[in-house]
Amino acid sequence: AGGYHAGYAALLDGSLWAWGEGSYGEIGDGASADRTVPVLVPDFALSPGTDESGPVFVQSSATGKFVYMDAEHFATNIARGGHSWAFGTNYAGYFGEGHMAALPDIGTNWPSGFAANSPRLDFKVRFVQTGDFHVWVRGIASNANDMVHAGLDGMPVAQADQINGFGTSWTWRKTAQGGNPAKINVTAVGVHALNIWMGQDGLAIDKIILTADSKYTPPS
Repeated sequence: AGGYHAGYAALLDGSLWAWGEGSYGEIGDGASADRTVPVLVPDFALSPGTDESGPVFVQSSATGKFVYMDAEHFATNIARGGHSWAFGTNYAGYFGEGHMAALPDIGTNWPSGFAANSPRLDFKVRFVQTGDFHVWVRGIASNANDMVHAGLDGMPVAQADQINGFGTSWTWRKTAQGGNPAKINVTAVGVHALNIWMGQDGLAIDKIILTADSKYTPPS
């Protein structure tokens, strides 16, 4: 299989190997570097849009401490309140194999109380360093109020509530409630779950980036 500038091969033993351009984490080995020869992608399962065992994503130990996540490669997908995150390919311009949308789009809004009432995606991440991580989400909105909430290990994080401002084309956003940058704090190395809750239905998300670099802005 192939991406825009990267290639992938699944072997009969179930392992996944990748090579090519990796500046945005496409290779999946925890680095943001090109690979001229195939490298083993750790802890990865080829099942976009379905629950996967993890951890799927590994934090880079390089400057910026980046974690790059494709939304369709979640660890768990929990439906609540008649809503769920659904895999799709209907919005052109996504990275990877598709995107995840909070559906049905009927105007349901959870600015608070979302932890108990809103559908949730979990992404297992192996952190090799601790600290604050800014949360960038690439999304496309059906209306101006569409938003998501981020948390860690099943708990909402106040500094990552109401990530908003998505446009009607793919847009990177990290603006949370009150106009502050969305961020989480990781206090221990090891495997943690990044949680994404629906804030308002209709929003589709494509990619998530965690980074310790407060000045970093993802390319369009």
